[in-house]
Amino acid sequence: MADARETILSSIRQALTTTHLPAPPTVAPTSPPPAGALDFAALAAQFTAELTALSGECRLVEAPEVPAVLAEIARARGAVAVLAWEEDQLPVPGALAPLREAGLSVHAGELPAAAGREASLRAAEPIRLGITGAEAAIAETATLVVASGPGRPR
Repeated sequence: MADARETILSSIRQALTTTHLPAPPTVAPTSPPPAGALDFAALAAQFTAELTALSGECRLVEAPEVPAVLAEIARARGAVAVLAWEEDQLPVPGALAPLREAGLSVHAGELPAAAGREASLRAAEPIRLGITGAEAAIAETATLVVASGPGRPR
């Protein structure tokens, strides 16, 4: 085993002495267009198309509709529990209330660092619906940018 490890490390050391890294591109990065110049409807349509191609589902709704839509999604999926960010970290106030009113159990995603961690993971394992916010969406790849932190577990 030590021989295999040394062989691999030796190969890496050798490669580091002979590897040629290409020069950085000479094209200057461009700044994003001003927010007023963006066509949000077109970006939303592109995001939806990309997510659909990945077998995802996208619903474009106004903020006041979000709580009812979340409850509808939970019902449609037969959810009895959800993992969610803390309510004050979600971008839509009151988003979790309809879920609780419908009898769903809302669990915080925070896990203890040591004692009780395994039990918390086991309890969360069957939960199939999570509710978070997003900092940004990238239309070209249907990617969501999500920042974790206190009340916003990964």
